[in-house]
Amino acid sequence: MPEDLTPGVSPFDRAAAARLPAEPLARHVAARPTRLWRRPLALAVLVLVAGAALGAAGFAAEQHSFVWRPSVSATSDGGWRITGSAGLRPVAPVIAGDRLVWGQGAYTCVLDLGSGETHVVGVAPHGTSIWPPSAGERYVAWIESPKANGVRATLWVYDTRRGRRQSFAVGPDAATTAVSGDVVVWFDLGPDGIPRVVALDMDSSRRSILAEGPEIDYPVLADDGVVGWLERGASGSAPSVVLKDMEKGAATTVPLATDGSGLSVGDIQLGGRALLWTLQSSTTTRLVAFDLDTGATTIVAQGLIENPAIDGTVVLWTTGEGASGSCVVRGRRLDGGAEFDVGRPAAWPQSLAVGSGWAVWAFDEGTWTYLETARLGQ
Repeated sequence: MPEDLTPGVSPFDRAAAARLPAEPLARHVAARPTRLWRRPLALAVLVLVAGAALGAAGFAAEQHSFVWRPSVSATSDGGWRITGSAGLRPVAPVIAGDRLVWGQGAYTCVLDLGSGETHVVGVAPHGTSIWPPSAGERYVAWIESPKANGVRATLWVYDTRRGRRQSFAVGPDAATTAVSGDVVVWFDLGPDGIPRVVALDMDSSRRSILAEGPEIDYPVLADDGVVGWLERGASGSAPSVVLKDMEKGAATTVPLATDGSGLSVGDIQLGGRALLWTLQSSTTTRLVAFDLDTGATTIVAQGLIENPAIDGTVVLWTTGEGASGSCVVRGRRLDGGAEFDVGRPAAWPQSLAVGSGWAVWAFDEGTWTYLETARLGQ
C-alpha cells in the first residue's frame, strides 16, 4: 500500500509540436543553401545542450538544497544503521546491486552499501500518497499519487548511473512498480477501467501493455529479464502468477494454491528467476519457491514464518526462537543446504530484504525505527 503523505505532483504534460510549412526561399539565399541549416542546427544543438545542463544542474541544486538527510551510521560488524522517528519511519527496503533503497516519509533514499554515501533522490509534495520504491541494477522507480480523485499520478525513475531522474504521467490508479534491467513495469487501469500491466523501456521511452484483463491484480514483479503479475480467478478459486520471459516472450502460469484448499496466499515476490510466496493455514506457514527454469516447486521452510525475502539464490525469513519467542532471521539457499542464522534484530522486523550478499531488516524500538544491514555469512 502507498504511504500517505500529502502530494501535489504536477502532471507531466506532453505538447505535440505542429510542423509549419516552409516559406519560399529568397532567390539570393537559394544560391547558398548551407547557411539555411547551419545556424538553425547550431541553435538546436545549443538548446539541447543547455536544456540537459539545466536539468542536471536543477537536480543537483535540489540535492544540495534538501535540509533533511537520513541518519546513517556504521555498525561494528561493517554494516549500516538508518535511524528514523515515528514521523519519518524508514520502510520498504530493497537491495539492488551495491545499493540499498528505501522510503522514509515523503523521501526516497539510496545508500551505497560499500561507502555509506546516501542520496535523497525524491521528495513527494504535500497531499500525495507514495508507493514503496522498487529498484534494479541501474534504475529506482516509485509512484506518487495525489489524493484528489481522478488526478493523474506521476511515475518517477532515478538513474543511478547518471545521477538524474525523469517523471512520467501515469493513470490515477497506478500502483506498485518493479524494475528489471532497463524496463520499469507497474499496475494501472485503462480508460475503460480494466486492469493492465504497463512496461516502460528506459532506453527508448516507449510504453507497452504487457497484459490486460479483469483478473489482473497487483503486485507486479520484475527481475532478471522476467516480468510477473497476479491473476485472481473466480470466487473460491486460488490465485496464480503469470511470469513472462521478456527475451523469449514465453509466459508461464504458476498456481499458488489448490482450489478449495482454504490456504491463505501472501508475500508474493520474484527474485532472479524464482517465484516465492507463503501458504498459511490455521496452524503453520509454508514458504514455497518455484524455479522458472526447471519448473520445480519446493518447500523452503515451514513453521512460524514472517517477512520472507528472496534474491534469486537465497531466501530469508523471520521466525521465533525458543520459549521466549525472540526473533531470529534465518536463511536458506535455493540450491539446497541447511538453514542458517543471519542475525537477531533487537525487535521483531516489519520487513526484510536480501541481495548482493547483504540482508536488511526494518524494526521499531520504542519511539525510534531502524533499518539495519548485515552481511550474509553463507
